[in-house]
Amino acid sequence: MYEALGNGQVIVVNDTTKIAYANAAFYTEDKTFDINKVENYNHLRAQINEQIGSRNYFYAFQIHGTFNKLKLGGVPKQEKPYTEGLDVLIPNRPVFDRENITGTLVGFYCPDFIGKINVAGYHFHFVSADKKSAGHVMEFTDASNLSGGFKRIAKYQFDLPETPAYDSVNLEKSFQYNKK
Repeated sequence: MYEALGNGQVIVVNDTTKIAYANAAFYTEDKTFDINKVENYNHLRAQINEQIGSRNYFYAFQIHGTFNKLKLGGVPKQEKPYTEGLDVLIPNRPVFDRENITGTLVGFYCPDFIGKINVAGYHFHFVSADKKSAGHVMEFTDASNLSGGFKRIAKYQFDLPETPAYDSVNLEKSFQYNKK
């Protein structure tokens, strides 16, 4: 497993590394596809929509390709008392521009009805083929030689922490990022 650091670099994590949040799935492709070229992120989403069928399920994706221009975002590690939510972190996050880079998009599609719990829609991260660059995919242009696949997921499970800190945290504050 890899971790994209706040500076856009990649490290390999061990089995004892703690993380604040993760989407994970046992991944075996239900369907594969090849796309010769897409103009941008929106075009890729449209192409994927044609492949998946129903948008009432969750989907996990893995897509390999080459990207002419790729904009990635990071989020620096947070320290207690964790007062800033995504509403502050996302607009102020570091951004990394990459050009002529080959690698893998990994991500999920979540149906709209899950929006209060997870990011609704598509959410992709990128890891370069040389494992030196990674981050949240914000945008890209001119991707080519895309090959990938997806798995439809009909079960969604999440585990809440059972700690004194979680028992007393005020969840009234909006930690959700709402695009304007």
